[in-house]
Parts: sequence; structure tokens; C-alpha cells
Amino acid sequence: MKQRRGRHAGGIGSVLLCAIVAPGIASAAEKAGGGAPQGTIEELVVTAQKRAENVQDVPASISVLGGARIAAIHAIQLTDYATLAPGFQVDSGGAPGRTQLTLRGVSTGSGGSAAVGVYVDDAPVGSSSPFVQGNSFALDLMPYDVDRVEILRGPQGTLYGASTMGGLLKYVLKSPSLDQFQVQIGGDVAGIEGAGRIEAGARLAANIPLVEGKLSVRFSLYDESTPGYIDNALTGRKDENGLDQKGGRVSLLWAPADGTTVKLSAMLQDQNSKGVAAEAVDGQTLKPLFGDLTNSHIAAQPFRQTLDFYDATISHQMDWATLSSTTSYLGKNSKFVDDLTQIFGPLIPVFTAGAVAAGQTPVSTRLSIEKVTQEIRLTSPSHRTFEWLAGLFYTDEVGRDLETLHGLDLQGAAIPGLEPFAVFNEYSRYREFAVFGDATYRLNDAWDVTGGLRWARNWQTNRQDSFGPLVTPSSGGARSSQQVVTYMASTRYHFSKDAMAYLRIASGYRPGGPNLPFPGVPPTIGADRLVNYEAGLKSEFLDRKLLVDAAVFYIDWKDIQINAVTAGGFNYITNGGKAKSQGFELQSTLVAAPGLTLGGTLAFTDAKLTDNAPSIGGRSGDRLPLTPEWSGSLTADYRHAIRGDWTGAIGADYRYAGARTSLVASNPDSVRLPSYGVFGLTAELTNGRYTARLFLKNLTDERALLSTNSARGAAALAVSILQPRTFGLSLDAAF
Repeated sequence: MKQRRGRHAGGIGSVLLCAIVAPGIASAAEKAGGGAPQGTIEELVVTAQKRAENVQDVPASISVLGGARIAAIHAIQLTDYATLAPGFQVDSGGAPGRTQLTLRGVSTGSGGSAAVGVYVDDAPVGSSSPFVQGNSFALDLMPYDVDRVEILRGPQGTLYGASTMGGLLKYVLKSPSLDQFQVQIGGDVAGIEGAGRIEAGARLAANIPLVEGKLSVRFSLYDESTPGYIDNALTGRKDENGLDQKGGRVSLLWAPADGTTVKLSAMLQDQNSKGVAAEAVDGQTLKPLFGDLTNSHIAAQPFRQTLDFYDATISHQMDWATLSSTTSYLGKNSKFVDDLTQIFGPLIPVFTAGAVAAGQTPVSTRLSIEKVTQEIRLTSPSHRTFEWLAGLFYTDEVGRDLETLHGLDLQGAAIPGLEPFAVFNEYSRYREFAVFGDATYRLNDAWDVTGGLRWARNWQTNRQDSFGPLVTPSSGGARSSQQVVTYMASTRYHFSKDAMAYLRIASGYRPGGPNLPFPGVPPTIGADRLVNYEAGLKSEFLDRKLLVDAAVFYIDWKDIQINAVTAGGFNYITNGGKAKSQGFELQSTLVAAPGLTLGGTLAFTDAKLTDNAPSIGGRSGDRLPLTPEWSGSLTADYRHAIRGDWTGAIGADYRYAGARTSLVASNPDSVRLPSYGVFGLTAELTNGRYTARLFLKNLTDERALLSTNSARGAAALAVSILQPRTFGLSLDAAF
């Protein structure tokens, strides 16, 4: 039985923070001293439609999480702020970057290409190909240099292209300032329930104008070390899931002439986890088998993801339009090990004729993506009777998926003739060219209509080689070419300057591709497509003290890409069946009193198959996986002047996700993951130059089960869990 460590620090921290928060329930304000009049909700500007505009004017369902909010709750991965945006579901495989994103229920489980796109500023950072597991390894960006996160719900195929059929996660990074010199330095320490050591982090950022008003550079560095808290009952290893996150960014901004800017950026990130945050539970009851925070496997299961991202953005403003060019390069590598000894270990004595009685069979995987993109667009000035946008997009992506099943003895040495046990080496290339645009016509001051269209053609190559004693050696390749058209139409009506209603129809898709030439396997995978019908209301009341955004939606999804298996055991992707998703999303903010802001979100999602899907064990009426029917959050922020220029803030948040299944409900291997609720508390003291924060994450030490790749009914399931109760102190200084 695991002995819980860190209780002393956690207990003292809880008492201290409760004493600080006792005068009221609140959380650090989104932006201290913002530009809005005191006691009103601050205006948020987004670039969701590839032009800067007030989020309340965008005819689509969008949430914005500011960098100040993310810093206040000490978020260092997506699971720290999942469900703060309505309907935003994050399923973690036990480490940052081993992550699957779901919006509006558009999911069939792990594998295949992504259904939610990920962008950094104006460039995509995910894979468009169905062959490098892009759906299970979304970019989990350490948010130190993030200005805000925009979460767009519903298909974004017209402006953002492939693999955004569920929506889009957009990281908007801080841009250099041409006239402000600033240096920020900070660090944090924290104790995690069950961990053997202290969490620690350090960060540095600077903005340096080189030629005032013309040229500046901004750079940032961070290094965050999170201790492990999972023990291994089988091997005796302690704290096996320690995590190190480090990286940096440099951005150069040049304004050679009025209306012309050039921005060059380079970003590196290295997330290195010694193991996954998972515990072994009973396959029926989901209760821990070997004690709290304890897993059981023989082979180590490290995970590492590295990112190299470079982009160049040029903007030239003319009287009649703005010309923009964005060029980017992405290099992304994921390396991880899964212990499959429980499945393939019993075959070792069979293949060695009893010479080796027992051993281990871990599978190591290397996923790599090299992606180059180029987008050029012309955008008309805003606030005109007729507005338009037109653009060209090109991407060239090379991917590799190398999976090696090892045959090792119990000491980790190679077994002659069985190492490697099986190797699958897959190479893919994806190229796409697209033309897109939209236009808005204002019928009068209150009413306008918008239409958008995107035509795209992709060319793909896929090749796989396999060998080893466990498989029949094979080698083969295939090519495909496909074209897809997506569209969008919307209309919005402003009842007043503070209230707007809209209707929106939008389509989205995931690219298909070539299948390898095996008997019984279709030669190509078709693109799966959906159409989203949406109605929404965005309004502010009580002199901008109350904001209410609501949307209802219905999604019709057809030709769903699903996994299938031939009689010989060969896995492939095919199209089959239909599904629908319907529901509503609500987000609201209330300035209840001077300095006190309350917020809440709520999402209801009813996502189901409408056809049988035998290859994934699905029946018509089954709920789609990874999506809770109900989810939501509550937040409270209180900020008050203390003395001089010092301000204090206290706060709380509660995040809830309902029960969901790992696969479609009728699949015999599907696991029902129970609902969970997580509390967080914060306290802050700042004078603008110096800031001290106390944070407490997962106040009640909830063992939230996030995901599993194991099968229901197995003797032991490995289930990824939310980070246990964490109490810490963060200090920052700005000069």
C-alpha cells in the first residue's frame, strides 16, 4: 500500500489558504487594471475570423481564456483549465502532449487524424494526415508566453481548413512592443499530494526596443519541474512519472514603414515525462488495485515530446486592403513506451519453445512530423458596408510512425530471435493547396449577412513496412488525391450595441487518404464531413455588468472515419455510419459588486451514432466516446485595493465533467469513466511590479479518471488521473 507523502505541506497549505480566502469566495481577476470602465466587463478582442474584432460581435460560439487567468491558477497543461470553456473536453494519456481534444462531441476515440485543430497565431501546428495519430497527440503548449487562448466551437473549415470539424484551439502569443522596455522574472514552488519532492519552476521574459518605434525583440525562457507521485507496485519504482517542461521563444518585430510590419519568431519546447500519471484499477469497479497513486507494470513507460516551430508574418496595409503572408515550419517528435506484457508476454515461451519462461514486451513508438505551411490573404478594412477576405494556403507535411514491439527478458535484455518481436514502420506525406474567402454585406446598421467558401485538394502518399517473428513480413505503399469543398453562411442582427443574435451554418471535414493494398481493404479512405447548424445570442446587460452568451447547435456527421480489422488482423481506416450531435452552450459573467466578478459555463452535448458501426462495436443510438453529457464551471474573483498601489485578489473555481465512455457505448471494451468535480483556490498580492500568488489546485484531492487505453473487464486497467492536490507559491517581478 502506498504511503502518501507530502501531506504535511499540503495540509498546512490548505489551512493557510483557507484563512486567506475566508473573507470571500473569489479568484484573481482576468486582467487587473484593464481598459474597461471600473465595475464593467472588459472588452475582449479576438482574431477568430482572421480579423481583429470584439468577441461579442463574432457570429460563432467562442471562449477566451486570458494569459492572466491562466497564470493565476498556475496552469501548466491543458487539463488545468479544461471545462473553464463550455464543452471543451481534454482527455489526457497521463502526460502533457499525450492529449486528445473534443468539442461538441465530434469524436470516435483515439487514433486517426484530429477533429479539433490547433493553431499558434496564424499557423497550424497539428497533423492533417490520418497516419501519424494526430488525434491523440495535440500540442499542449506551456502557456508562459501566451497572451490568450481562443476556443472556437463548431467546424472552422472555411477559414482554417482540414481537421477543424469539431472546432479550433488557438494559442495567441505575446507580440513584441516597439516602444516599451520590460523584463519579467519569476519562479514558483509547490507541493503535490503523494510526491516525494517539491515542484519548482523558473521563468524569464524581456521586451527590448532596439530602434524605438521601428524594431524590437521579445524573448522568454521557462523551466518547470513537476515531481512524480505514482509508485509502481510491481517493480518498486517510486515517483515514476516525474515531468520536466522547458523551452523558450524569441520574436523580432520590424516596422520598416507606416502600415508595414515583419515579425519573425522561433519557439522550442521539450516535455519529458519519466512515466505516465496513471494508476492500476480493477476492471469492473475502477477501484485502485494496489493502493492510492500506484500503478503496476514491468517496463518503464516514458513519454517525451519536442517541438521546433518557426514562423514569419508580413503585413502591409493599403487603403483598400491589408496584404498578409504567414510562413511556418513545424518539427514535432513524440517518443513513448507502452508496456504490453500483459497481452504479448505469454507468447514468449511459445516462440522460444520454453527456453525463456517469462519476459516483457514493451512497444516503443516514435512519431514525427515535419510541416511547412504558407498562407497569403487579402483582407478589406473593417466596419465597411461590404467586407471581404480572400486567401491561398499550401502545406507540405511528412510524417513517420515507427512502432517496435520488443522481446526482452525480465532484466530487460534482448531475447535472441525475438528482439525485435515486431516492427511497423509507416511513412506518409500530405500536401494540400486551398483557395478560400468570405464576404460580409451590411444591409443596415443592425443587420448583416456573411458567406464563405473553401476549395482544397490534397495529395497523399503512404508506405508501410513490417517484419519480425510475430508478423508476416510485408511492404507496400499507395497514393491518393482528393478534393473537398467547405462552406459557411451566417447572419447576425444587433438589437442594440450590447445585444446580438446570429444564425450560422458551417461545414467541416477530415481528409481521407490511401489505404495499403491488402485483400478486403478499400483502396482509399474518404473524407468524413459534417454540417453544423447553430443559433446564438450574445448580450450585455446592466450597463455592461452582466454578460450572457448562449448557443444551441445540431450537427449532422456522415462517412465517419473508423478503425477496422481484417480477418488476418490487419488494422486499417474506413468510412462507415452516421452520427449526430446536438446541445447547447452557455457562458456568463457578472460584476456583482465593485471588485467582485462571478462567472459560469454550462454545456449539454447529446452525441450519438445514428447508424450501426459494426467495425467499432457500435450500434445506432450509442453515445459517442469521450464526451460528457453535462459539463460546466463556476468562478469567482474579488480584487480590492489594500494600501498605496498594492492590490489584493482572492478567488475560487469549480470545474465539472460528467460521465463518459472511452469507446462507443456498445463496444465490449468500452470503459465508463465516472464524473468528477475539481475545486481550485487562488490568492494574489501585487503592485504591478511585484506579484505574489498562492494557488491550490484540486482542493479535495479528487481522483478524476481522465482516460484509459485498456479494455473493460480486464484484471487491471491503467487509468490516467488528474494531478492530485497541489499547493504552491508563485513570485514574479516586472521592471
